[in-house]
Amino acid sequence: MQNNWLKMSENLGFFPTRIFLYWLLVLHLILIYFATIAQSGIIIYDGEENIEEFSDSELPFAQPIAKYGLEGAIVSADPVDACTKIASPPNITDINWFVLIAGNFCDYNTKLRNSAYAGYSAAIIYSLRGRDDRPVVQHHDFIANISGVTIRTSSGLIIKDNYLHSIDPRFGISLRSNNIDTNWHFSIKKYTMLFVAIGFFAVFLTVPLGIVRFVHQTHTFHESCLSTEHLRQLQTSRFQKGDPYETCAICLEDYKTRDKLRILPCSHGYHASCIDPWLTRNRRICPVCKQRVVLANEFSDIESDVHRSETAPLLNRNVPSFSYRAMSDNDNASSYSHNSIISETPRNSLIAVLHLGQNKDFRFLKMGYDITRFEGEVDEDLICPICSGVLEEPLHAPQCEHAFCKSCINEWLTRQPSCPVDRQPITTNELKPVPRIMRNLLSRLMIMCDNANFGCTTVVKLERLEVHKEECEHNPKRPVPCEQGCGLVVPKDELKEHNCVREVRLMLQTQQHRINEMQCAINEMRRDIVLMKSCMQECIRAVRLSNPSIPAVVEEVDDTIRWANSLQRARVTRWGGMISTPDSVLQTMVRRALSESGCPAHVTAELMENAHERRWPTGLSTLETRQSNRRYYENYVCKRIPGKQAVVVMAVDNSHMNDDMVLDPGLVMIFAHGIE
Repeated sequence: MQNNWLKMSENLGFFPTRIFLYWLLVLHLILIYFATIAQSGIIIYDGEENIEEFSDSELPFAQPIAKYGLEGAIVSADPVDACTKIASPPNITDINWFVLIAGNFCDYNTKLRNSAYAGYSAAIIYSLRGRDDRPVVQHHDFIANISGVTIRTSSGLIIKDNYLHSIDPRFGISLRSNNIDTNWHFSIKKYTMLFVAIGFFAVFLTVPLGIVRFVHQTHTFHESCLSTEHLRQLQTSRFQKGDPYETCAICLEDYKTRDKLRILPCSHGYHASCIDPWLTRNRRICPVCKQRVVLANEFSDIESDVHRSETAPLLNRNVPSFSYRAMSDNDNASSYSHNSIISETPRNSLIAVLHLGQNKDFRFLKMGYDITRFEGEVDEDLICPICSGVLEEPLHAPQCEHAFCKSCINEWLTRQPSCPVDRQPITTNELKPVPRIMRNLLSRLMIMCDNANFGCTTVVKLERLEVHKEECEHNPKRPVPCEQGCGLVVPKDELKEHNCVREVRLMLQTQQHRINEMQCAINEMRRDIVLMKSCMQECIRAVRLSNPSIPAVVEEVDDTIRWANSLQRARVTRWGGMISTPDSVLQTMVRRALSESGCPAHVTAELMENAHERRWPTGLSTLETRQSNRRYYENYVCKRIPGKQAVVVMAVDNSHMNDDMVLDPGLVMIFAHGIE
């Protein structure tokens, strides 16, 4: 009887203790709620006659309503949510003024403080949550100079439509307090003791079940693994060339000479360092053929294991284990361990289990490929245990190495952080891409086109499916040009409904809208430029007035610019004729020509200083740098010195050049020939 109870609790996925503790917590919260929130009442009256009454809940962080109540008139807040400063009450001081506030837009603390600042005696808050007719209570810092209550949505709307002072000043409103008496506190104490006793009794009943479950799981784990003593009874050997084993199915590495191998009773061999942890920590089965590793004296254990498998939970029965073949390039089969779900399992079986447990429909998820689209048989290890389709964007768990579709396992783990096959705990961050050998197997599968229902009969490799879909002439979403000559490209299935005039008009409207936006942006930029220009002129004027030497400097700069603009533009056709180290005679001739052309004296002196390569910028200082930067020479803006085979390269004309190619105010280049 106890075992049946244990199995039932395991199938349900929780212990009875959790149910008792859950209800105990709920009942305690209910008691705390009634103990901390006092109930009061709102009465609408006309003279001595009570017109209507409403139930409310007094806010615990506001000033308590007086024992004999509070009477006055009510107006609506302006703005209605009171999330900002609101209008003051009418200028009538002989009555108390209440304010009616719409809730849900900000916290109640803000509403009460704004009401207190405006001069109201009490605030009545009603919810705007549509059909949610329950009063909402939020706890904040205590506010001492205003009372506050919350009422239902329907009550607030009735007061707003019928009993505001602005609608009919005859109506008054009375807030009545009805605090909890001592008898209620005695009832709370009595029921709390009862609930504690029930919780203790529930824990007392479920502790033995927890012990039985722990012993059962421990015993099952030890039976499913090999002990170190039993491990020594398995056959071992040293690998030699010519042995029937080539690759370890666990680490996927080829055997090397003298590697220690452990041979299982099913005649499959593995690295001892790989298979030993598998057998002692995971399960005592062969990773390839899934046969149980049985020693000579363990026949009775086999029968008990079969019995356990027959009485296992439904999900474990429907998810058996098997292996798949990993084909090498020469089609020699080696093995790789994997667990999955058999192809005969009905599609969405695990999805149905998850749907029942989590109340979520998985049919709208992007899951694996439909197995009926593939030619020939699909290896069972390439099938997702969750959706029963062929793996799409596969990921696998690092411990148990079960593979799943990316979307399937991610959605599963948001509901239950464990492997769907063996229930080992895993998280999304632990998932890894499947090994390359498994990706190769998937890419070689032959699959029918997604557009088979539209007449496509092509069968391609899975790795080429996306490329084919873009080129498939049967693809209803394939972009095709309009046959009416408008030049637009539309999906094929929308071609019949395509209206050239409408689409072109829509395109023109869109372009016109963008043009208008750009024009507005340009106008704003122009205004900004005008403002910045005026500001800059003001700054220049202020600087000139504050520093007497500035006008002289500006005048010199203006003279230099005027002189540079007066020179004729020149083009150098033979840069190889450059004289980088002119002698004194050449320099004297060039200096005289500069002076005769009207160059200011101080500029002439600086330019002649820059006529020798020792004063040139770093991009021209040596023969090597000049040769490496020769492609930049043609970008120079050169002005010819009248009557001479020389040019001047002014900084004001070459602001587009790099700093290592120009000098301030400029430099002189003398040539033997090649200036036009």
